[in-house]
Amino acid sequence: MPGRVWCYGWDSVTAAWVKMLVNAAGKLIIDPSEILENTPTDGEVAKAPTSNWAYDHNADLGAHGGPGEGHITILPFNYNAIGQGTFVFLIASSSWGCGFYYNSSAADLDNISYQVYMGAGTYTLRILCMKSSAGAIVDIDIDGVEVASVDMYGAAPGEENQLLSATNIVVATAGLKTIRVRADGKNAGSSGYQMRITSITFWRTA
Repeated sequence: MPGRVWCYGWDSVTAAWVKMLVNAAGKLIIDPSEILENTPTDGEVAKAPTSNWAYDHNADLGAHGGPGEGHITILPFNYNAIGQGTFVFLIASSSWGCGFYYNSSAADLDNISYQVYMGAGTYTLRILCMKSSAGAIVDIDIDGVEVASVDMYGAAPGEENQLLSATNIVVATAGLKTIRVRADGKNAGSSGYQMRITSITFWRTA
């Protein structure tokens, strides 16, 4: 055909140039069976992910098991927002991680929030903290709903590396969740509302 450009490839077996397959628009036709180590046998050879599919699949973490499917560990200083209070890091060489993050304001209703992705399922919460004679009762909310409450009151001068737990925390739908940690009252023996936290962990159990 006048003006048509042909594409040739070298055939090493016959030691000759051979015309390559093209469609009516002149686009090269590739046989997947010559490329794939294990050719699909379910009739899907002609299909491949488009750029839109790749983007959407990556964006939909729940479609292929994203973060939150096993466990989530939150370091308390990596917060998203402080709702009330002043929070600072305090070095304590005998604590795991050599310190903890706490509300130096030590007021009732002090709170701090984190944002994490959680898959739908049931979780166990574990808070590594320091109990103290000024410790608060601490509530944990997920998207504004209280899911756990722990008591951080302890004997003076303090009980380091304490692991407080809550079980059967249900996350109904997967997505980005706001985890809020807040002081909500105190033990009758406590003199304040301190929250001294080293780490917060959610373990997926079901």
